[in-house]
Amino acid sequence: MSVASPASILSPFATALRQSWRKPLRTPQFLANAVMESWSEQIKECRPGAWRPRTVRRLYNRHGKLTPLAQSIATATKNYSLQAEPLVVHDDAGVALVFMLRSFGYAHAFHNYMVAHALKDLGYHVQLIQCDGLLESCGSGSSAKPTTTPPYLCKECRTLAHSFYTEPFQTMSLDEFASKREDLLIELIEEQKDYSLARLTVDGLPIGRWMQPYLLRYVRGHREKISLDNPEVLQHVRGVVRLVCRYQRVLARFTPSCAVFFNGLFAPEAIFYHMSTSLGVATICTERGPKKNTLFLSREAACHYRAEALWASHQGSIGEAEIAEARASVESRTRLNLDPSGRPRPIEVSDSKPYDELAKEPYVVFFPPVFHDTASMEKPSPFADVFGAIDALCKEAIRRKVKLVIRSHPDEAADTSAGAYRVHDFLAERGHLAYSTIHCLKPEETWNAYLLAEKASATVVYNGTLGMELPALGYRIFNIAQSHYAGKGFTEDVLTPEDLAKIFDSTTTRLDDAARTTALRYWYFYYNLASLPVGSVLDEKEPSQFELNTHATTEEIRSVRHAIRERVELLLKQDLALSPLSSIPKP
Repeated sequence: MSVASPASILSPFATALRQSWRKPLRTPQFLANAVMESWSEQIKECRPGAWRPRTVRRLYNRHGKLTPLAQSIATATKNYSLQAEPLVVHDDAGVALVFMLRSFGYAHAFHNYMVAHALKDLGYHVQLIQCDGLLESCGSGSSAKPTTTPPYLCKECRTLAHSFYTEPFQTMSLDEFASKREDLLIELIEEQKDYSLARLTVDGLPIGRWMQPYLLRYVRGHREKISLDNPEVLQHVRGVVRLVCRYQRVLARFTPSCAVFFNGLFAPEAIFYHMSTSLGVATICTERGPKKNTLFLSREAACHYRAEALWASHQGSIGEAEIAEARASVESRTRLNLDPSGRPRPIEVSDSKPYDELAKEPYVVFFPPVFHDTASMEKPSPFADVFGAIDALCKEAIRRKVKLVIRSHPDEAADTSAGAYRVHDFLAERGHLAYSTIHCLKPEETWNAYLLAEKASATVVYNGTLGMELPALGYRIFNIAQSHYAGKGFTEDVLTPEDLAKIFDSTTTRLDDAARTTALRYWYFYYNLASLPVGSVLDEKEPSQFELNTHATTEEIRSVRHAIRERVELLLKQDLALSPLSSIPKP
């Protein structure tokens, strides 16, 4: 067992005082931060099951509540909670588990908090679940400073999660369900790690497969790094094993009717999501909507943005006025080169000459996603995944000697993609760039996607918003992923490997009027109806930079609460095909 010496306990205070002296205006808060982070560094070798610094954790939680952000969260959530409509709730709908993780990106936790109130209004007994750390690694802290994430004194979730106004609910921590069995399972995995991570199971649960999307994001698309031989991946596996054991005990205690998670594709939420659905527990996943200041809810991973039942019930009510609004919106975005959130897209190649030069020889244009973005993950296709789809498309172009222009996504050049595995890297690795028919446009060049599509003989997308934008502008596109807009009547869906021939044999690049109208109707639905407006209580000032409205009026709050309650009620009535536990492969 690792024991902290008196010197290791006292030295952080001296260090923090020296640092605080240079910043007198921030001394109290800076001192608290410096002490806690330095202290966590001193005990970094402690295993989760070996030391439980309860006093330090309590100090950490209290320290977190002193920050201006934490105080703002406390005020805004209390205001949101107390402005409830007078409702008569008759039925006992059962227990709902609402996970308040990801609190360092507190907007995600606030989304779940709003759903928690909707469930309470619908008659559920709501349990808010927080996490106080005590595990090697987790998806919530994957991009944070090492001294604030597991296995150190994790503060990424709890310093803000404990600031939420939780009086209407029962609250608990996953740490309460820790057991020695976690260490035994981890030791077993470490002893037998000479097998594929994809085959890793715990109690018959294929956690290795469930972790794949998150790990692909964590390693920035470098698939070869997803291995138990990678120490960072092994740390994530250890953390997930602990969380699986704890959630098993949670499920045994509460036998919930419903569970609420952020996103549903990352760890640990993806693990909890699959464990819940395998037992027939209804799930709701939350995510920022495609439009600024909106919330998207789904019974499956929310980042897929699928809303089949909602589309079926709304498409008939979208009339000429809404179609005209959609047409004006998409044409404005095209003209101004705006991204889905309404922010400008920089276009470096704006002169028409390069496009004309490219079009001297007929070409097919393909718009792939960023490999480590959710747009590329778990979208069923006849080619297994995005890598297989790109490989098959290139091979067909090479076989036919047809020019294939691949426009790399501009986000590959973003700061968030530093060191990422790019489409160009994959093409070079597979040897496709050695052929004159394959052209890869660099993300830094930021070509105009609309002009590329206008001059192409055929346009191919793998998910992404262009799969809606281009049809709404009248372009015919081929979709080689199971996107949320697949099968809606305005895309040519590639359902089998043999369907690739349709792309290269295409003789028309435009949609008929009926198909374009359907595309515009879906555009309106996706941006105006599928997601719920929440800007009156939570404002996204900049990408991923949120501000809670501590002065929202009763009318504004009740409007948001009413809309979320109606959507949650509708979702819970959906009958999804849930996999029985017996279908999960055994180790």
